[in-house]
Amino acid sequence: MNQQKRNLTIRPTKRYMIVRVFPLLVFLFISLAAAYLIEDLILIASGVLILMIAWQVIYLATVKYEITRTQIIYSRGILSYETDYLEMYRVKDYIKKQSLIARILGIMNFTLITSDKSHPEFSMIGIQDSNIPDTVRKLVELSRKTNRVLQVD
Repeated sequence: MNQQKRNLTIRPTKRYMIVRVFPLLVFLFISLAAAYLIEDLILIASGVLILMIAWQVIYLATVKYEITRTQIIYSRGILSYETDYLEMYRVKDYIKKQSLIARILGIMNFTLITSDKSHPEFSMIGIQDSNIPDTVRKLVELSRKTNRVLQVD
């Protein structure tokens, strides 16, 4: 119970979801306007776009990054659920990315360069702009000391 209080759970923000589906929404409104003129085909395309938008929003709502003292646990999925584990001592480098829109919305993408075979580059997308890079860096150092891991390039 006490261990769970120390874990940090991060999810993509609602603002990121809006940014992610915005191009689809624009295309949807254009196709709905065209549907007024060319009814059937455009109406079907609009329905498909609505389903794509809903799928993207539901999928992003399932994404979860849990940061513990020893690993990052990445969970996601709608019909099938998948969970990956990245050991902290495998992290080599960190990259924080923010486009202009992301800076305005206060979100970021945080990428970890790792020695992990399944995730050489691991990205936490659309998360709240915060001190996560510093937190992860400190946890990586602690994990390396605890596990007596020496990074060799």
